[in-house]
Amino acid sequence: MISADISAKAIRKLNQLKTVNTKLGRNDPCHCGSGKKYKKCHLESDAQQERAERANIVDPYKAMDAMSPAQLAVHLRKMAEFVPQENRAQAAKSVAFAELFARYEARKPEIHAAVEALQAHRQELDHFASHPAEFIDALNTLFSEETFAPLWFSAEEVEAACEQVGYSPVEEISKAQIPTLNAAIGQLVDSTRRNCLTVELFLRLPEFVAAGRFKDAWIINICATDAMQPDQGRTPLLYSLFQQGYEAWQKKRHDSLREFFQEMGLTPDTLKNCSPAQINEWIQTNYSNPESRVKIEAFLAAHPNFVSKADDSLRRTDEDVDWLLDQPDASQMALTYEDKKLLVPFVAEIEEQWMAFLKGRAPSRELSDSEREALVNFMYQATPRIAATVFTPPRTHELEAALRQYLQEKLEANQVAAARAAQSALRQLAQEPDPAKNTYLNGLCFNALRDFPRELFPEAPKADHNPSPAFQTPEPPANPAQA
Repeated sequence: MISADISAKAIRKLNQLKTVNTKLGRNDPCHCGSGKKYKKCHLESDAQQERAERANIVDPYKAMDAMSPAQLAVHLRKMAEFVPQENRAQAAKSVAFAELFARYEARKPEIHAAVEALQAHRQELDHFASHPAEFIDALNTLFSEETFAPLWFSAEEVEAACEQVGYSPVEEISKAQIPTLNAAIGQLVDSTRRNCLTVELFLRLPEFVAAGRFKDAWIINICATDAMQPDQGRTPLLYSLFQQGYEAWQKKRHDSLREFFQEMGLTPDTLKNCSPAQINEWIQTNYSNPESRVKIEAFLAAHPNFVSKADDSLRRTDEDVDWLLDQPDASQMALTYEDKKLLVPFVAEIEEQWMAFLKGRAPSRELSDSEREALVNFMYQATPRIAATVFTPPRTHELEAALRQYLQEKLEANQVAAARAAQSALRQLAQEPDPAKNTYLNGLCFNALRDFPRELFPEAPKADHNPSPAFQTPEPPANPAQA
């Protein structure tokens, strides 16, 4: 594109000469108007002029090859002004790289000397080879330093790339989301950017060698080499630079959220203790106020995924708690013998409702869909009142201690799913102190109620674990420790 502009005038002149020669034959009247034949008049002079014009045309590629890196950078910057608008972004990248390369060429002896000096400290590289995890930690620490800030992906770049690949930000990135983030990084890194990263790193290498930071200098050397290899894929360097932009994007989102709630009268301390469901409920309540509604609509327009993300967070927490309720090894959180004695009056109430529904007929062993639905509804209606009766503050503290012990055991055993479920249950206890409204406490009571009177509730929903023995009047366990 730029090379075509360099010799545009000369090419146009050649085309004019070709046009003249094409129109006039040797025996045609000369174009000068002398009346002579063209071969007897201007044919030879026009041919000489054409040869001279051709000799004066400089091959743009040869001309640029003859320039020094500094001259080439200046030349490209001038020529970029004539590039069509749709190509100017790419032209700007080319100019930036040319200027960067000029700086590299000017400092090449210094950089080569630093690379040579680094060879005397190869034991630092050998240490990383046998401690790869330490290498990654050191790399992330190094590239978080301010000297590398110009290389970080910006919050705006990361946001645009994530939006392009359909990624929505979350507090904790799961393994399943890594391919999507890889695609986002791929949107940000082309060959020009890889080359720029390589040069930028080599330009910084001498100062680290001079400072005696040989481990960090080896990291820079390795990353500079990897950056210019497209087949290396998403290198640790790219992940580290992307992480800086991702964290800046997250901070930008959180700051915007905090400013909105402060404007709406919700303090940061209050906001910190609110669950996503409570925040969403608070928004819906304030939505009825016309003045607040305008502010909320403006905020949601700027953050369209906010409500859906709050719902997703609540759904994930509920799923974790549901999973925990049915784990056989979580029996220490189940209702105790003393707890179950409190269920007796509620069981009698449900039995009365159930018999009224059956209108005096005996329940069959195979419940119909309508019978099953009615029975479950009676149990659900009683569950909040059971939770409020069973889980007094002292009893809730006991349950919380059991959950924390379970969490610690699962963390030590590296059982991530169980640990996350325990954390979700603890979060629900902290965010909803009312037992009647707490999902986890209601689930515990429903499980106990479901397993309580097996002959009273034929074909009731079964737990995945073994149900407790059927009884109308609870008997104490044989081993007091089981209580």
